[in-house]
Amino acid sequence: MMLSFISKQVGWEHAEDILQTAWAAVLGSIDPDHPTAVAMVWQSVRFRIVDHIRSHRDSMPLDIDPGEMIDIGDMIDGREMMAAVGDLRPHLRDATHTIADGLSHRDAGKVLGISHTAASNRRTAGLDALRARFRVQMGPE
Repeated sequence: MMLSFISKQVGWEHAEDILQTAWAAVLGSIDPDHPTAVAMVWQSVRFRIVDHIRSHRDSMPLDIDPGEMIDIGDMIDGREMMAAVGDLRPHLRDATHTIADGLSHRDAGKVLGISHTAASNRRTAGLDALRARFRVQMGPE
């Protein structure tokens, strides 16, 4: 399962190395039977994927033609965005604010008094609502 996840992020040619280094780092610092060992490996994997992508950023191909990119800031000003966030249903608005605060899903769940999964779902729903609102204003792609 981990190997499949990693390969979807960075490709099979790098997945095994990332998984091996993640396990080695965790096993060097904790007993493999410790209840949080697998969670620590997942965290280590995530950090190693980010490091890999950052270190290969210039050489990884983009699926987007830079000529087709639109600067959303030219189309939507901050007041308009704040008004749109303010129009969200309260539970979506509160969850969306946690994104701007830089909170992880887990921390957002703690702040909101809900599970991290519920926080993630609400944040996604809030962003989807904002995307839909601005897509209507800007027109279809």
